[in-house]
Parts: sequence; structure tokens; C-alpha cells
Amino acid sequence: MKIKNTPRFLSALCASAFKIFLLFVMPSHFLFGEASAQQRGIISGSIFNKETNENLVGANILLQGTVLGTTSDGSGNFLLKNIHEGKYSLAVSLIGFHREIVNNIFVKENEITFVKIFLSPTSLHTSEVIVTANRSPQSLSEIPVSVSVVDAAKISQRNAISADQSLRYVSGVNVSEGQINIRGFSGYTKGVGSRVLLLVDGMPMLAGDTQEIIWEAIPVSQISKIEIVKGAGSATYGSSALGGVVNIITKEISETPQTTFKTYGGIWEQPKYKSWKWSSRERLFNGVSFSRSEKINDAVGLFYGISHTQDDSYKRNDYWRRWNIFSKLNYTISSNEKFIANFSLLNQKRGNFLYWKSLDEALIPQDDQLKERVETTRMNFSFSYNKIVQENLSYTFRGNFFYANWSNIAALTYKDSTQTHSRSFASSLELFYNYQMRSQSSFTFGVEAKSNLIRANLFGERNSNGFAAFIQEEEKFSDFVRTTIGVRSDFSKVDSINAVGEINPKAGIVYTPTLGTTFRASIGSGFRAPSVAELFIEANSGAFNTKPNPKLLPEKNWSFEIGGNQILSKEMLFDVSLFESEFNNLIEPHLVNDPNVAGLAIRFDNVLRARLYGMEMSLQSSFFENDLQTEISFTHVVSKDVHTNQSLKYRPRNLFYVSSTVNVFGLQLGADFRSLSRVEKIDDEFVGVIPQGDRRVPIYVFDARVAKDFSFVEHPFGKNISCTTSLQANNILQYYYNEFIGTIAPIRNFVLTVEVKM
Repeated sequence: MKIKNTPRFLSALCASAFKIFLLFVMPSHFLFGEASAQQRGIISGSIFNKETNENLVGANILLQGTVLGTTSDGSGNFLLKNIHEGKYSLAVSLIGFHREIVNNIFVKENEITFVKIFLSPTSLHTSEVIVTANRSPQSLSEIPVSVSVVDAAKISQRNAISADQSLRYVSGVNVSEGQINIRGFSGYTKGVGSRVLLLVDGMPMLAGDTQEIIWEAIPVSQISKIEIVKGAGSATYGSSALGGVVNIITKEISETPQTTFKTYGGIWEQPKYKSWKWSSRERLFNGVSFSRSEKINDAVGLFYGISHTQDDSYKRNDYWRRWNIFSKLNYTISSNEKFIANFSLLNQKRGNFLYWKSLDEALIPQDDQLKERVETTRMNFSFSYNKIVQENLSYTFRGNFFYANWSNIAALTYKDSTQTHSRSFASSLELFYNYQMRSQSSFTFGVEAKSNLIRANLFGERNSNGFAAFIQEEEKFSDFVRTTIGVRSDFSKVDSINAVGEINPKAGIVYTPTLGTTFRASIGSGFRAPSVAELFIEANSGAFNTKPNPKLLPEKNWSFEIGGNQILSKEMLFDVSLFESEFNNLIEPHLVNDPNVAGLAIRFDNVLRARLYGMEMSLQSSFFENDLQTEISFTHVVSKDVHTNQSLKYRPRNLFYVSSTVNVFGLQLGADFRSLSRVEKIDDEFVGVIPQGDRRVPIYVFDARVAKDFSFVEHPFGKNISCTTSLQANNILQYYYNEFIGTIAPIRNFVLTVEVKM
């Protein structure tokens, strides 16, 4: 199937990009001039560990009162150019170290000012730099909303095969079969219409047709860290951010060449119930990956790789085979200009297990599902061009293009067809400015354009377009008080449906009365436009028929949070939040009476009003010079349909997570435990259609792991080689539970992983 009108679509997109550049980028050059047009001062420096005097690599250095910033190189050195004469302060931060403010740095024209900066180690993540919450680098303690961070080390420790697996132990986050639910905002919609916006390096990455998150399209080995912003984010990022934002930040190019090989192999344990056993052989899963990071010269760097993963699965017809290819290009045009491009490709073939045959045969699907096979190709390209116009003004122009092509062969039918398929092309262009008016005040403002082109027998031939403008201001009134206000206006139109416009404001405040004590409060509104799938899907699958509803309205909400954190000692950090959200026109799937079909008819409808409130607590601790680290979190969520007073579907009331690592005798031992209360409300209409579909239990999952690092200095390759070997046991207690009706969640499995870096 070919996508019609693609040349016209691409030419229109290019025209939009040219207009954005002409209207918003070019004037800044004429109004403000080039930062490099004059010879100004330079700040040069080195970053050291205060205790060991070692050079620190990757530290974030921000020149306060300006938009200038950089990171320390492989030798711990940094350079900031084109600075006006005057007195400045530097803010320096690095994961695992206290944030340091260096005051009274005097810069003179045509001179180099050199500084030495020493950072004190800490195990508490209070000074980490966050870029997602307000589109600019900020310390975690300066942000008025709750943010969690998962770094590359945690992802590697748990051998996350896809990015969503690394989020299962994040405070307030629940991941069910690939769908992410932050503080109960999302529920479960079986891959249609995410209420959490996924970004990759700040650019949206949702499927154009279903608006779902495709976790497997993101190579895990490319991830530097993941930032999770909780609460409504539509005032900053628009539609789909009403339940939070997840920003995956890819790795920087290594200063020295680095090659990484990783392989893993695992086995699913046989279920203990004889009636569940369906295969006479062991069910295995494995993967292998290669990546290379290197600087071609002083200006150009490359990161590229390939991986192959596969899983036989513990459930029948739930297998998958997956290839990922990825690359990243960094081009430093000048000290004031930088261009970055990312490319990724996913090719996947898998089965399709929807729900069990019966509870007695819980790992076997219905007979018609055994015929299903899903083939997927997804390709993503993004770019970012950053320009420092002058020391208090910069802009970023970036774009993202996401192509998806999938087909489900066999059982699903559409007008007597034996294959359902969809091709979509989602694109977005964005331009935003960061303007530092003075040392206490900064502005971020910009525009965004989006377009989706869909050709599918499930949804028809559909087009959607959107445009947005946004602005926010941050004001530092003193060393104790910082405020944020902002607003975003979105305009969107889907096919022949009437266009809709939304205005979403936000406001927040951070109060730091003493060092180590921070209070925060925020309020904001969010919205989500219905996806093409929710509006137009028309299909049948055995007993189920899915009907379109082009009258769907956008979801809206108001979200409020108040919280704070306290450093209890140099080893412990406590954080607590109270939150509430009011929803209007919440979109949920319902069964409706339809005389034209023989089976049940599912349709997406607007629930009039819903309310959600709760609290979240977390405690980080680190003892014995970081040899014993523990994170404990508890989240309590109450969600109600205002009219029926019933709980919202698929939202556990209580989440309790514990994660701990200990270094002893050269080994790293780790353990994770998660407990989720039994879901109170499900799709009751499905009970009976799905045999024993009402069966569900609380969730108690315990994982354990052990890892060992090796280093080799003398070898034929002439460079250092490091090797990490780990053994994991997941769901070690073999606890049987389900995250969605009619399907058993992962059972006990064992994984051996080897990673080599050289």
C-alpha cells in the first residue's frame, strides 16, 4: 500500500519549515547580531573531585545570568567563549556530587580567566541538571514539579530490554504491558492514545495513527538517562502531556573512542500448573548488540550501533524477533553553533496474544489468536540546530519525522479482509528561544507545527495538523524564592472534524528557606486530543467489534501539586508530594448496544467528569561510602468517576517499591521489590466474553541480581578493556499475577549478561 499525496505532504512540510525559519530565526540575526562578531572574554577551567583530586568528566557548567553553558571534557576541562566584560557566577553540577556555585569571576575583553573548581561527592540526587520540566537546564532543586531520573547505570543493572522496563521501580509510576501510568492519570487503553508524552531528546515520539508509545523503537544502549516529569505538562508540550512527560536523553559522543559489545541469554521457567504447560522445550530469550562512539575530528562525532533481540515467550504466540539500527551525529559548527541528528530503525515480527483461552489454560490464547502475526517497521529521524546569538539569547530549531508501517496478518478482519494494516507518517517542527533578560529573569518562547498522514484499512485515509505557540517566564526573587509562569495555545484539526483550540496555563513556585530544605507548589492545565484510532477505528476481532466515534472531544484536566524535600543527613533524602487532578471528557473504551453487529461493540466515549488525588513519598539513602544504596517509595492514589462514584479502571490504589544495591567482596548485589494493590475496577463488560476475566490479585514481585566488574590493561588491542558480567533472577518467588484482564504477567526467569567496553 502506498501513501498517496506524499510529495504534496512533504512540500507543505518544507514550506512550513521555511516560513518558521524566515519569520522567527532570521530576524534574530538582524536584531541581535552574531555573538562571534566581536572579540570578548573567555572563561577556561578544570573540574576536580575534592576528595581524590581526580578530573571529573561530564560536569554541567552554566554561566548564570546568560544562556551559555558547556560540559567538561575527557580531561575535566571546559571553555566558555564570547563573554561580555563583567562579574559572573558559575553553577557546576554532576551526578554524585554536590552542586557548586562559584561567584566573583571577573571577565575582561580579549583575556582568558582560568578557574579551578572542586566538587564534593554525595550519593543524593539533589543537584542533577534537568532539561525537560521547563525546556532549559535547571537543577533538580529549582523545579516546582516532581521529577524522577533513571540513569544509564540503573538501566544497565536491570538489563532492561526495552526502555519501559527501566521505569517499573520509579516512584509513582506503574507500567502495565508497555503502557505507562503516572500517579493514576492513565489507566489502560490497550495501545491507543497515551496520556503520557514520550520525548526523545526533547522531540515527541508517538505513533501517528494510535498516538501510543513504541518503546521497542528506542535502542536501550543509546540512552544516557530518562527524566520523568509528573503532573500536567500541556502548558509546555501540548497534547498527550496531560498525564506527565517522559524524556529519553541519548548519550553524548565519547571524547575517546569507545566500542561496546553486549550479549545476554535467558530462560523462562516452566509454570508449576500442568494445565498451563503448552511447550515441551524450554522457552528462551537472548540478544546481542554492538555500538561505537568516537570523535572523527574536533568538530564531528558519531555514535552508531546495531542490536538483535528475540524472545520465545512463556505464552503461546507471544514471541518476537527484533532488529534495531541507530546512529547519532554531533557537528560543532562553531563555539556558538551545534547541529545534532539522530536516526533509528526498528524491524519486528511477533505473535499476538490478546487474552487467555481460560484460567486453566492461562498461557494459551483463544484459537483465532493463534493465527495472528504482526510485522512492524518503524523509522525515526530527528535533528536539532542550536545557535547562541549572544550571551543572553539562544534559539533551537528542531524537527522529528516518525514513519510507521505495521500489519496484522490473519484473524483480525476488516470488511472481510484477512489483514489489518496501517502506515503513518508523523512529523513535527519546533523553534524556541531562551532569553536571559537579567540574572534573575529568563524567558522561553516558541512555536511548534505538527502533521500526521495516515493510510490504513482500520482508520481510513486521514490527515491531522496542529500548530502551537508558547511562552514561559522564570523569576528569581531572591536566593530563597523562584517562580515560573507560562501559557501555551494549541490549534489542531483532524480530517473533516471541526478544528479545536486549547489554551493551557501553568504556574509554580519553589521556596528554599535553608540549605537542604525545599518546598514546591504548582498548578497547570492539560489536554489530549483524541487519536485517529480512537476517532475512526472500525474492526472486529472474534467476539469484539470496535466502532468509530468521530464526535469525541479532547480530554482536559487541571492538576495541582504541593510538596517538598529535606536532606535528613548527608546519607538520606526524603521527598513528599500531595497531588490532585480534575478531569473533563476523559476518554475510556465502553461497550455499546449496536443492532448492526452480532457481537459486542466497543467504542471510545467521553466520561463526563473524574477526580483523582493522592500522595507520594520517597526516601533515598546511601551509607558506607555509597556501598549500600536504597530507594523506598510509596504512592497512594484515589480515583473516582464523579457521577457514579466508582473507581476509574485499571488504577491500583497503592504502589510500594524498594530497590537496594550493596557492594561487597568485589561484587555488586541488588534486589528490587514492588507491591501494587489489587485493581478495584476493570472492564466488567468483558467478563464472560473473556473466560474468568474478572480474576485478578494484588501484585508482589521480587527481583535479585549479582554483578562483577573486570578490567584488563595488557592485551593485544593495546587499550583498556572493561567487562561486566551479571546474573539476574526476575520474579524469583514465581508469583502469578496479571496486569490486564486475561493475560498472565512475566513469570520467573533467569538472565546472564556480559558487556565489554574497549
